[in-house]
Amino acid sequence: MTVESDIDDALGALACLKENADVDGRRIAVPGKSLGGIVSSAVAGRAGNGLKPVVLWNRGINAPAAFDTIFGLGGMRRRLVAT
Repeated sequence: MTVESDIDDALGALACLKENADVDGRRIAVPGKSLGGIVSSAVAGRAGNGLKPVVLWNRGINAPAAFDTIFGLGGMRRRLVAT
């Protein structure tokens, strides 16, 4: 079930991608405990506007490798980071 904070996370991530269209999407991390990062990753990967898929990270661990357990991982920070 998506809650308001999930939507806020997704909108924030998408806004960052839009504002930084010249940044390689593979270098944008969206740490968070919610669905927002996953939603933004899916949207960015399918947008058809040249953005690369967003990479989710949890304390340096590549989250796609742990995608099935993403909600069980602790300590994920809720902030958007463009590197």
